[in-house]
Amino acid sequence: MKIGLDVHGVIDEMPGFINLINSLLIKDNINNDTNHEIHIITGLTHKDFLKTPAVDGIEYTHFYSITDDLMNKESYTLDIYGRPRFDCYAWNIAKAEYCRKNEIDIMFDDSEIYGKYFQTPYFQVRRTK
Repeated sequence: MKIGLDVHGVIDEMPGFINLINSLLIKDNINNDTNHEIHIITGLTHKDFLKTPAVDGIEYTHFYSITDDLMNKESYTLDIYGRPRFDCYAWNIAKAEYCRKNEIDIMFDDSEIYGKYFQTPYFQVRRTK
């Protein structure tokens, strides 16, 4: 099974649960010679991801950054904080394209915007506080 997980609104909202699921799948890979994949799919750069406290100890097998990817493919401008800004459409379809190309079985994200671009089953995570 290939699972896609967003950071903000998914992993950072329930890191204990996510890590339990991830560690069980990765342990199954080792114990039963399976091939489960956990893909972190986020807008964060890899560098910023590694600095995010909520992801400490989160197990995964693959990492995809929209920002890192688009910086290599698209033109962009910098905002007042020096962060890259991309074409909205290119940004909004990036996760869906990654999931399609990598044959992700299921994606968990909190954004309503991205869902309409997915062929991959897309589960929108919502907090009901």
